[in-house]
Amino acid sequence: MACFLRKNRDLSIENSLRLIERTLAPPLAFSGPVIIWPEKEFKRLTAAFVRCYNVWGHLTRCCQFDDGTRQLAEITCKDALKKHVCLDMEDLQFEVEFLTWDQASQNCFVFACHLTSALGIKVSWDPIHPDWIVSATNIDLA
Repeated sequence: MACFLRKNRDLSIENSLRLIERTLAPPLAFSGPVIIWPEKEFKRLTAAFVRCYNVWGHLTRCCQFDDGTRQLAEITCKDALKKHVCLDMEDLQFEVEFLTWDQASQNCFVFACHLTSALGIKVSWDPIHPDWIVSATNIDLA
């Protein structure tokens, strides 16, 4: 694990520590056998994880400030939810699980949810919630 983290500098220190915490703690806590991953599968999983991390990071940065990128992200997110008849991002993750790569990559929010489904993780995040302070306009905040 230490060699992997040393070679792969795409993760922040915080996420590297989380990865160590979640991967090393379970094998040490239970006396069951450790699963050996083939290197090819491990590289594929790592590539998918890094891509998912980058896509979600990009979406988070787009929704962070009240500017044009947030407005575009909001439109894109609402389009994704409407097209797949979902109420929130958790529903969207479930709905896009069986889409093809090409179908999922046409919308960045759908693509991010598709990647999380492929990795078997769930992300609870509502980027356009009206009660968030970032959703308030500058005039409302003043």
